Amino acid sequence: ALCQRVGAVPKQLQEVDGPDCALALVAAGLGAALVPAAATLPLPPDVVVRPIADVETTLDLALACWNGDASPTITRFLEIARGAFS
Repeated sequence: ALCQRVGAVPKQLQEVDGPDCALALVAAGLGAALVPAAATLPLPPDVVVRPIADVETTLDLALACWNGDASPTITRFLEIARGAFS
């Protein structure tokens, strides 16, 4: 719903049991994830997080993404997310 509010609708979604699993998928280079900011430490190797400001949520959010070569889809998602949330 948060992505839809800012017009960044992903083509594929993967629901996971928790932020650790989401960060593991990001570390494997399989996408980006919106995770609670409190859940981002310690980070897997090659994963970076960016705080998301000016978004009304009940949680502080951060965007986790792989710090390696990103696919064009992930690169575009990050551009949209940074523009929408910064």
